[in-house]
Amino acid sequence: MSKPTPLPSPPTSPPRHSSSSGNTTTLLPVRETIISPVGDILLRLVTPTHTLHYKTSASVLITTSKVFSAMLSPTSPFSEARRFNSPSTEPFVLKLHDDDPVALCILLKSLHNHASVPRSLSFKQLVKMAVVVDKYDCSHATRMYGDRWMKDWTSTAERPGYEEWLFVAWVWGVEKIFGKLFGRVVKEVCVQRVEGGMEKVPVFQERKGGGGGGFGEYVPESVLKAILNHRANILSQLKPAFTSFFQRYQPALSSSAQLPLQCTATPPDPRCDALMFFSIYRKLTDLKLLPWNTLEDLDEFTVNELVDWVLTPTSSSSASGTTGGGSSSSSGGGMKLLSLEKHSKTCNPLEQLAAQVKLVMKITGANGEREVWDFRAREEECSWEEVGKEVGIK
Repeated sequence: MSKPTPLPSPPTSPPRHSSSSGNTTTLLPVRETIISPVGDILLRLVTPTHTLHYKTSASVLITTSKVFSAMLSPTSPFSEARRFNSPSTEPFVLKLHDDDPVALCILLKSLHNHASVPRSLSFKQLVKMAVVVDKYDCSHATRMYGDRWMKDWTSTAERPGYEEWLFVAWVWGVEKIFGKLFGRVVKEVCVQRVEGGMEKVPVFQERKGGGGGGFGEYVPESVLKAILNHRANILSQLKPAFTSFFQRYQPALSSSAQLPLQCTATPPDPRCDALMFFSIYRKLTDLKLLPWNTLEDLDEFTVNELVDWVLTPTSSSSASGTTGGGSSSSSGGGMKLLSLEKHSKTCNPLEQLAAQVKLVMKITGANGEREVWDFRAREEECSWEEVGKEVGIK
């Protein structure tokens, strides 16, 4: 999430925002909300219909928000901080941008420990609160409220249409929900290139080309990178399993590089390998997985698609060209393989491939979120003993 960019403070008597159309000028009415009666700072937010002022206490903002602390604390290098900390009889005005006015008001009330903070929110309102809490980096100061707001919605965390839960759980540190959703998202997203193909972002396949909907719009960059890294790690281990599977049946390029027959019948039948190779080649080609040069060839696929191709059972299929004039059936995975009747299931390599895929998913399926979660946890770790040392009490 982008942080608010500090801007020079306006004159001490801020003029009302105006919009000109021809020779007419419309003044937007100013509304002031008193968050702190003894407040020494005005937060100014301009909306399409009003100029909103929130009278707040700078000391509260500095203590509870790392972003406001960076903009206002006496040790801050920003010019706004120097002006704010200079002697003045007028309230200091700090201009904010692109905030939801209601969400901002609720955030300021919660930071000032107001009694008039909503006890429950709709899910959309919960997401809006998570946006401003993350933007001003004050999740620790609003954790009590966040727990209360999230309580009514925890049952929806893994339902389709509630993908913003990944962001909400990240903001307020709900590790259990975040871990589950992270693992699911890694397997359900494909990759879309943006900015002239120089950058890749994960998107849900059904939303491809539409900006990712409510997913990438909110998720912090560090989480997006972790999703991409973990997805690439899984694919890098799946790829050799698929390619070696294909190469086992690939016809020899020269007589000196003759591959042994994979057929398990006695004696081995070359026609069996040929049918296997043809089926595998057709399926990989249909899925646009040939040629398989780099992991970028898999950008359009989700991990689940590749895994389900192997592990999802399919109905039996009949094939001509079998010995004895009978029909043959294939079993084991999502790819329908032709085989000779007498060879039946023994020549179907999908069971071996399925075992390899299951092993890869088991090894790579856990703790992919740790690279982002550990940093957040270390940042907020604290104990009674550490606070005791801070105040000089052993």
